[in-house]
Amino acid sequence: MSTFVKVGEITNLSDARYCAGMGVELLGFNVVENTSTYVDPEKFEEIVGWVVGVSYCAELGHHEPDTALIDALTKANIAYIESASELFLERLTGFQKIYKLEVSSENVTDLPGTLKKAGAFADMILIESEDDTIFARIDDIVQAANHSIPVIKAYQLDQQSITQLETHNFHGIALKGSEEIKPGYKDFDELAEILEALEVD
Repeated sequence: MSTFVKVGEITNLSDARYCAGMGVELLGFNVVENTSTYVDPEKFEEIVGWVVGVSYCAELGHHEPDTALIDALTKANIAYIESASELFLERLTGFQKIYKLEVSSENVTDLPGTLKKAGAFADMILIESEDDTIFARIDDIVQAANHSIPVIKAYQLDQQSITQLETHNFHGIALKGSEEIKPGYKDFDELAEILEALEVD
């Protein structure tokens, strides 16, 4: 890959093996029980047992795990934890930390300050947004902001926008996996379009 790539919400071996084969650096697994993309420890071990050459990320969203879960993640050789909680990440030790930030029209003006502050408690910041009216504004803020933390782009990811990642000072991108059509059968068109565009010969 020509840039750092994380693929999150991995729920099946097909996605994991495809992404690893394409050179994706980081695979994310939702470890919060009773959520739609949750992967239990047994399934996680089953998936990663067939995959080599990647690092793994536990995705927590706004959930704050107990000590037992943190211990389990440590034993499972999870290198990264992604969380939307600044307070949790400030207390967390022993992992690479990704701060997940959802940007909207209500908080976009706070983004320059957040970028500057995030380096004190996280190793990367992953920016998501569902508001297409502010995509260009987020790009401009990241490009202009005085920040030292690597920024991962998780919005407006298409063949055109990924050619401007370096210009806008993004460290990389974050994509998401999808469910299998049936065990062992997947349609990789959406992932493939982006990953193939990032391949380096």
